[in-house]
Amino acid sequence: MLVTKARRTLLTLVAWLWEQPQTLLGSSLRLAFHGARYRWFKLDDGVSKTGPFVLRITGNWGAFSLGQTILMGLPPGYPGLEPMLRHEAGHSRQSRLLGPLYLVVIGLPSLLWAGWYTWRYRRGRTKTPHPYGWFYTEAWADLWAWQGPVPAEFTQSLVQTSGDSP
Repeated sequence: MLVTKARRTLLTLVAWLWEQPQTLLGSSLRLAFHGARYRWFKLDDGVSKTGPFVLRITGNWGAFSLGQTILMGLPPGYPGLEPMLRHEAGHSRQSRLLGPLYLVVIGLPSLLWAGWYTWRYRRGRTKTPHPYGWFYTEAWADLWAWQGPVPAEFTQSLVQTSGDSP
């Protein structure tokens, strides 16, 4: 038991250092949203206990991943809420693999693709040459999407004024 806990702590420290650039950005955003209505969740498959933390915030601006932090601003009842969570968890797995290269290989290209795609949609061009999941960063995240259980309360509305930090 003690060996398992010490091993898990060591692996968490190594992962934090490996993913330091995006982890620091994710932590900064957690502070930026302090005071907003939010709720914390931890994706946990019950075996590895390595799932990312999810910060669900009121709003309608989408979702993104930075290290092992997923920030989601989607309204309750949004039809793609759970699939988007699973997709963003796939980006967290990419971060774990790529470490400091994540922001250059995945983060920036994904942000530019999402910006271009949203810009076209808002200009009334609902028919795009490729679906959103076509781009390599998104197709890879879909391939590595979270397969474990999603907390039941995740899809409920945000009723508290602040959340408990993990």
